[in-house]
Amino acid sequence: MTPHEECFEEHVAAPPFQEGVARGHWAIVRKEWPIVWIRISVERRSNSPGELCLRFDLNNYMAVAPTATLWDLERNARLDAAKWPKGDGDVKEAFKPKWKDGATGLYAPWDREALAAHPEWRESHKGRAWAANDQTVVQYLRFTRELLVSDNYHGC
Repeated sequence: MTPHEECFEEHVAAPPFQEGVARGHWAIVRKEWPIVWIRISVERRSNSPGELCLRFDLNNYMAVAPTATLWDLERNARLDAAKWPKGDGDVKEAFKPKWKDGATGLYAPWDREALAAHPEWRESHKGRAWAANDQTVVQYLRFTRELLVSDNYHGC
Protein backbone atom coordinates (compact mmCIF):
# COMPACT_ATOMS: atom_id res chain seq x y z
CA MET A 1 0.00 0.00 0.00
CA THR A 2 1.38 3.42 -0.95
CA PRO A 3 1.64 6.25 1.59
CA HIS A 4 -1.11 8.08 -0.32
CA GLU A 5 -3.44 5.10 -0.07
CA GLU A 6 -2.61 4.64 3.63
CA CYS A 7 -3.50 8.29 4.23
CA PHE A 8 -6.81 7.86 2.38
CA GLU A 9 -7.60 4.73 4.42
CA GLU A 10 -6.95 6.65 7.64
CA HIS A 11 -9.29 9.43 6.50
CA VAL A 12 -12.16 7.14 5.56
CA ALA A 13 -11.83 5.24 8.85
CA ALA A 14 -11.99 8.48 10.85
CA PRO A 15 -15.17 9.89 12.41
CA PRO A 16 -15.89 12.66 9.85
CA PHE A 17 -16.12 10.19 6.96
CA GLN A 18 -17.87 7.52 9.02
CA GLU A 19 -20.47 10.03 10.27
CA GLY A 20 -21.33 10.78 6.64
CA VAL A 21 -21.69 7.05 6.00
CA ALA A 22 -23.93 6.61 9.06
CA ARG A 23 -26.16 9.50 7.93
CA GLY A 24 -26.46 8.06 4.43
CA HIS A 25 -24.62 10.98 2.86
CA TRP A 26 -21.95 8.87 1.12
CA ALA A 27 -20.41 5.41 0.93
CA ILE A 28 -17.51 3.81 -0.87
CA VAL A 29 -18.75 1.58 -3.67
CA ARG A 30 -15.48 0.27 -5.07
CA LYS A 31 -11.76 0.89 -4.80
CA GLU A 32 -9.00 0.15 -7.32
CA TRP A 33 -6.32 2.49 -6.06
CA PRO A 34 -5.88 5.30 -7.00
CA ILE A 35 -9.45 5.20 -8.39
CA VAL A 36 -12.28 5.14 -5.84
CA TRP A 37 -16.01 5.23 -6.53
CA ILE A 38 -18.12 6.92 -3.85
CA ARG A 39 -21.90 7.11 -3.85
CA ILE A 40 -23.29 10.46 -2.66
CA SER A 41 -26.89 11.18 -1.70
CA VAL A 42 -28.74 14.05 -3.33
CA GLU A 43 -31.91 15.95 -2.55
CA ARG A 44 -34.94 14.14 -3.92
CA ARG A 45 -36.48 15.91 -6.87
CA SER A 46 -39.16 14.59 -9.21
CA ASN A 47 -36.60 14.29 -11.99
CA SER A 48 -33.59 12.93 -10.14
CA PRO A 49 -32.24 9.81 -8.49
CA GLY A 50 -31.69 9.73 -4.74
CA GLU A 51 -27.97 9.36 -5.24
CA LEU A 52 -25.15 9.84 -7.71
CA CYS A 53 -21.76 8.19 -7.98
CA LEU A 54 -18.46 10.05 -8.12
CA ARG A 55 -15.42 8.35 -9.64
CA PHE A 56 -12.42 9.82 -7.84
CA ASP A 57 -8.87 9.90 -9.12
CA LEU A 58 -6.83 10.09 -5.92
CA ASN A 59 -3.39 9.94 -7.48
CA ASN A 60 -0.95 11.67 -5.08
CA TYR A 61 -3.77 12.06 -2.55
CA MET A 62 -3.24 14.91 -0.11
CA ALA A 63 -0.29 16.36 -2.03
CA VAL A 64 -2.71 17.43 -4.77
CA ALA A 65 -6.47 17.79 -4.85
CA PRO A 66 -8.64 14.86 -5.83
CA THR A 67 -10.57 15.05 -9.05
CA ALA A 68 -13.90 13.33 -9.57
CA THR A 69 -16.50 12.96 -12.26
CA LEU A 70 -20.04 11.65 -12.19
CA TRP A 71 -20.10 7.96 -13.01
CA ASP A 72 -22.61 5.44 -14.32
CA LEU A 73 -21.86 2.25 -12.38
CA GLU A 74 -24.00 0.04 -14.63
CA ARG A 75 -22.18 1.13 -17.79
CA ASN A 76 -18.85 1.64 -16.01
CA ALA A 77 -18.52 4.94 -17.85
CA ARG A 78 -18.83 8.63 -17.27
CA LEU A 79 -22.44 9.63 -16.64
CA ASP A 80 -24.17 10.89 -19.77
CA ALA A 81 -24.25 14.68 -19.89
CA ALA A 82 -28.07 14.66 -20.01
CA LYS A 83 -28.11 12.99 -16.57
CA TRP A 84 -25.81 15.50 -14.84
CA PRO A 85 -27.26 17.75 -12.10
CA LYS A 86 -29.02 20.87 -13.26
CA GLY A 87 -29.67 24.06 -11.39
CA ASP A 88 -28.81 27.66 -10.76
CA GLY A 89 -25.88 29.46 -9.20
CA ASP A 90 -23.08 27.24 -7.91
CA VAL A 91 -24.84 24.06 -9.06
CA LYS A 92 -24.86 25.31 -12.64
CA GLU A 93 -21.20 26.33 -12.33
CA ALA A 94 -19.88 23.12 -10.75
CA PHE A 95 -21.63 20.57 -12.95
CA LYS A 96 -20.45 21.33 -16.49
CA PRO A 97 -20.15 18.02 -18.34
CA LYS A 98 -18.70 19.69 -21.44
CA TRP A 99 -16.02 21.71 -19.62
CA LYS A 100 -12.57 20.94 -21.06
CA ASP A 101 -14.16 18.61 -23.62
CA GLY A 102 -15.47 16.30 -20.94
CA ALA A 103 -12.71 16.71 -18.38
CA THR A 104 -12.56 14.29 -15.52
CA GLY A 105 -13.34 16.84 -12.83
CA LEU A 106 -16.07 19.04 -11.48
CA TYR A 107 -15.74 22.75 -12.18
CA ALA A 108 -15.21 23.64 -8.54
CA PRO A 109 -12.33 25.01 -6.46
CA TRP A 110 -11.99 21.76 -4.52
CA ASP A 111 -11.31 19.76 -7.71
CA ARG A 112 -7.80 19.23 -9.12
CA GLU A 113 -8.78 19.87 -12.76
CA ALA A 114 -10.58 23.16 -12.12
CA LEU A 115 -8.01 24.37 -9.62
CA ALA A 116 -5.22 23.75 -12.13
CA ALA A 117 -7.09 25.86 -14.66
CA HIS A 118 -7.82 28.59 -12.10
CA PRO A 119 -4.92 28.89 -9.62
CA GLU A 120 -6.35 32.25 -8.48
CA TRP A 121 -9.18 30.28 -6.84
CA ARG A 122 -6.77 29.39 -4.03
CA GLU A 123 -7.16 32.99 -2.86
CA SER A 124 -10.65 33.88 -4.07
CA HIS A 125 -12.20 30.67 -2.69
CA LYS A 126 -10.26 30.24 0.55
CA GLY A 127 -11.86 27.62 2.70
CA ARG A 128 -13.21 25.78 -0.33
CA ALA A 129 -10.15 25.60 -2.57
CA TRP A 130 -8.06 22.50 -1.91
CA ALA A 131 -5.12 23.15 0.40
CA ALA A 132 -2.52 20.40 0.09
CA ASN A 133 -2.08 18.36 3.26
CA ASP A 134 -4.85 20.34 4.95
CA GLN A 135 -8.07 18.84 3.59
CA THR A 136 -9.40 15.35 3.06
CA VAL A 137 -11.80 13.62 0.71
CA VAL A 138 -14.49 14.49 3.26
CA GLN A 139 -14.30 18.17 2.34
CA TYR A 140 -14.71 17.30 -1.34
CA LEU A 141 -17.77 15.20 -0.52
CA ARG A 142 -19.28 17.80 1.83
CA PHE A 143 -18.86 20.69 -0.60
CA THR A 144 -20.26 18.65 -3.49
CA ARG A 145 -23.18 17.34 -1.44
CA GLU A 146 -24.01 20.86 -0.21
CA LEU A 147 -24.70 21.77 -3.83
CA LEU A 148 -26.82 18.67 -4.40
CA VAL A 149 -29.10 19.33 -1.43
CA SER A 150 -29.39 23.10 -1.97
CA ASP A 151 -32.37 25.01 -3.31
CA ASN A 152 -30.28 25.70 -6.42
CA TYR A 153 -30.30 22.00 -7.31
CA HIS A 154 -33.21 21.22 -9.67
CA GLY A 155 -32.58 17.56 -10.38
CA CYS A 156 -30.83 15.68 -13.13
